[in-house]
Amino acid sequence: MKHNILIFISIILASQVSFAKRVKFHHGKRVVAGEYIIKLKNPLISSQKVSAKTTNAFISKARGRHRLNAVSSYSGLNLHHMKLDEAAIDEKPIEDQIAEIKENNPEVDYVEPNYLVEKASATVQTQAYTLSQVLNFIGSGYGMTSAAIQAQNTWPLVSGAQTVTVAVIDTGLDLTHPSFNYSIHTNLSEIASNGIDDDGNGFVDDVHGWNFVYNNNNPQDDEGHGTHVSGIVVGVGDSIFQAPSSATRIQIMPLKFLDSEGIGATSDAIKAIYYAVNNGAKVINNSWGGGNYSQALVEAIAYSYTHDVSFVVASGNMAKNNDSSPTYPASYNVPNVISVAATDDLDNMAYFSNYGKSTVGLSSPGVNILSTWPNGYYAYLSGTSMAAPFVSGVAALMKLKSPQMNSYQMKNILLSSVDQKSNLNNYVQSSGRVNVLSSVNNAINAIVDGFKPAYTVQVSMNDRELASSLAGRGGCGSIEKINQQENGFKKAIITLALLLIPVFLVRAFRNTNNQKANRRRHDRYAINSQMTLKLGGQELIGSVKTISVGGTEINTQALLTNGSVIKMTISSPDGKESIQVEGSIVWSESEKRYGVAFNNISDSVRARITQWQKALIKV
Repeated sequence: MKHNILIFISIILASQVSFAKRVKFHHGKRVVAGEYIIKLKNPLISSQKVSAKTTNAFISKARGRHRLNAVSSYSGLNLHHMKLDEAAIDEKPIEDQIAEIKENNPEVDYVEPNYLVEKASATVQTQAYTLSQVLNFIGSGYGMTSAAIQAQNTWPLVSGAQTVTVAVIDTGLDLTHPSFNYSIHTNLSEIASNGIDDDGNGFVDDVHGWNFVYNNNNPQDDEGHGTHVSGIVVGVGDSIFQAPSSATRIQIMPLKFLDSEGIGATSDAIKAIYYAVNNGAKVINNSWGGGNYSQALVEAIAYSYTHDVSFVVASGNMAKNNDSSPTYPASYNVPNVISVAATDDLDNMAYFSNYGKSTVGLSSPGVNILSTWPNGYYAYLSGTSMAAPFVSGVAALMKLKSPQMNSYQMKNILLSSVDQKSNLNNYVQSSGRVNVLSSVNNAINAIVDGFKPAYTVQVSMNDRELASSLAGRGGCGSIEKINQQENGFKKAIITLALLLIPVFLVRAFRNTNNQKANRRRHDRYAINSQMTLKLGGQELIGSVKTISVGGTEINTQALLTNGSVIKMTISSPDGKESIQVEGSIVWSESEKRYGVAFNNISDSVRARITQWQKALIKV
C-alpha cells in the first residue's frame, strides 16, 4: 500500500480562523459568539413536557429582556438554540450573560455556550488517486487497510437484500461519487424537489440527509472528510473499489454539520443526532470532537441510547489519556457510546491517537487508510476519524444480522470479539483491535437478552461557570489527597469518574492483583465498585475505578445543585469504620469535572483518612 507523509493535527488547528461565524473563547474553549443552548426545566410531573404557553412566554421574554432570538427549538425536549442581537454580543463577558439569563428566568434549567468542534483526522490529504491507480496499488486485496480485521471473510455471512442505515455526522458526502451509486440512504416518504415536507418531519425535501450548516437538503461534501469516512463505513460490508450494481449492505445517511474547514457548532451536532435517530439510522458515526462538556449534547446521545442506536466516536488525535483528560464526545459515559482508538497495520497504537483503559473501548485501523475522496477520487488519510467508521461498519453488519439486539449488547459483543493484543493492554478497555468476522459471528449466535442499564438525564448540570470559581484541583476518577495550605489542611477536593450526572460516590472497595499493574503518576488507589444514587425518587447506577482516601456514599435525598451542602459518609477500606463530613458540589473548570469541596476538616478526621489510605493499592 502506498503511504503518504503524515502531517500532524496542528495543520488542521491552524485553519480554524476561517470558520464562517464569529468565534470567542470561553475558559480556553472556542464558542460561537453570542450563541447559547438553553434548556427549560421539566414540570414536576416528569412525564409531562413544558407547555407551549410556557415555552412561548420564555422566548418572548428572552427577546425583550436579553435580546435573545430563537434560532431553532426542540419544544418537546424543552431545548432552544438562541442567539444574541449582534449589538449585544460584546456588551458583557460570556459568564455575565449566562448568569443574567439564569438569574432572571427561574424556568431555565441550564445555559451553555455553543461550543465549536472539529473533524478528528490527524493528516491532511495531499494527493488524490483515480480508481485505476488504486487498483494497481491494492491488486486483489482488501485495499482500505492491511490490518487483519477479517472484513472480506465476513461478506458471505451478510449476503441478502437487507440494508441498514448509518448516519455519518460530518462534512457531508460526495453524492455523485461512483462508489456511492447504491450506498446513499433515501427517504422514501419524501418527494424530491416539490418544496413540501411530505413526511412531516420538519425538513423539506430531505431525500438524502440534511445540511445543518446551511439548513438545506443538500449535504454535499465541500471538504472531503465526510466522504472519506463514509467510504470506510460502506467498505466494511462491500468493496468500495467496484462500482456497485445494487444496494450495498450499508446505506449512508449524510448529515453535514462541519463546514468547508471541518469546523462545526455543538448546536448543529445535536440537531443532527436527533435527526438521525428520528429518521431510521441504527448507527451514528462521529469522527469529530472538541469543545467543553455539554449537557445538551449528553441528552442527545442519551436519546440515541433510549432508541437503541449505536453511537461510535473517534477518541481524538492529541496522544493523550482520555481517562485523565476527557475528550468530548468520546468521554461521555452514556452506555451506547463506543470510543475508538487508532492503530496501524501491525496493531501498534498510532502515535497521534488518544487512549484510555477505562474510557476507550477498542482500537481499529487508523493509519494510512485508503477510502473515497470527492470528485470520484480516492485518498489516504490517518486519524481516529478513520478508525471509528470501521467500528460503525461492523456495528451496522451486526445490526443487519441481529436486528432485535439493542445497542448495549452490541457494544459488549464488539468489545469481547476483538483480536487481543498485549501491546494494547493499557490503552483500551478491550485490550484489542476490532475483528469484523468475530463480531458478526458472535452477534448471529448470541441470545438477544434485551438488558440495558438505566440511564436517565434528569439532574440539572447547574451553572458550571459559577462553580468553577469555587473548585480546586481535581483528577478523573480520584479523590485528591488533602491539600496542605499555610494554616493547615483546610479542604479536600473529591472528584469522581462520571457514568451518570453529576456525581456518584463509591460504596465498597475491592483489591485485586490486576490493579497493581496499572500505574499512574499521582497517588491514586484502585477500587472497582458499583453504586446506586437515589434522586427525586429515581434510582441511578454508576461506577468508580479509582479513589485516594476512602470509600464514600451519599447520605442525602437533596437534589445535587451547585453549592448545595451534602452530607457524606466516608468508609474505611474494610467497611468497619466511617466518618461523616459535609461539603458542597463544585465545578473545576481546569479539570472539567464536578467534585465535592469539604470545608473545615478537623485534624482527627484528616488523620483517620490518611491512615485508611495506607490499606489501599496504589495504581
